[in-house]
Amino acid sequence: MFRKFIYMTLLFSLSMLDVGDTRSSDYETLAKQSLKHADKNRIEISKALHLVPRKQQEGMEFLVAFMPIGDLQSLSAEFLLQHVEYAYKAWREATWGESITKDIFLNNILPYSNITETRESWRKDFYERFSAIVKDSSTPGEAAVWHFTGACEPAGEDLDRGWFLGRAAQADRNSRLHAIYAVSYRPTKQRFPVGWAPEKDWVWAVNVTDRYTQMKEELPTGIGRVLLGAVDSNGIRVSADIEVRDANGELVFEGTTNDIRFDTNDHLNVKVKLSERYQILARYASDTIRRTVNFKKAGFLTLFEFQIEK
Repeated sequence: MFRKFIYMTLLFSLSMLDVGDTRSSDYETLAKQSLKHADKNRIEISKALHLVPRKQQEGMEFLVAFMPIGDLQSLSAEFLLQHVEYAYKAWREATWGESITKDIFLNNILPYSNITETRESWRKDFYERFSAIVKDSSTPGEAAVWHFTGACEPAGEDLDRGWFLGRAAQADRNSRLHAIYAVSYRPTKQRFPVGWAPEKDWVWAVNVTDRYTQMKEELPTGIGRVLLGAVDSNGIRVSADIEVRDANGELVFEGTTNDIRFDTNDHLNVKVKLSERYQILARYASDTIRRTVNFKKAGFLTLFEFQIEK
């Protein structure tokens, strides 16, 4: 639901850009071909294509042209018409709308859901509730941050920072397991790895690994980073105060682990000398736990987790 909110306010998403060269006449042809897969729902999809206003026709044809078969066989004309209407309305009324190209609008803003999200009529409701909040924004970045947007908590135009950048920079563009992908509504040459629902093989992907690896931190030889976290006896993440001291007892790091209110991948990360002994102390409630650790190797996927017995 929150991702849908960002679609409307940001007129999403430069990070999901997959600019193709398909022309509008091709969308009409492809939409007609898609109708063959609509089965008993063909009348609804045909109605949507017939009743859409002329200025929104290209958008409707684009959606139908690349629509997953399950949606072709289930979405109503009313759903599609309202969705397209308010997508165009938000785009054209935004003071910065001209900075959003048609290709970005069609492929990354117009789609009615992302990956396996529920297909529901959210556009009109979001427009009515939130358009007033962003009406004075002069850029898409300002529109995205009147409030926190989740994983990064950006402010103003500062949109390219986040706790995950260090680990993301270690990605491998040539490995399907370790590359970073963005979703594309328009078909590409590769599928999005839907790990939580592998049977959903109709989601298209764009490999965006290079956007992150160019920010890779170059650490000196013998230096690495590790992740620190804390959980209770049930495996639930808790907020514990952490101190890291070197072999001489000097404090080299202190911080607080994230509890269940934060992203499950968001941990403290600490720069350490490999093969050097460290004393790590964790305080939670009335408990204090001490560990002596020798990190022989470290990376952004190396997690050291304290278990609090309470």
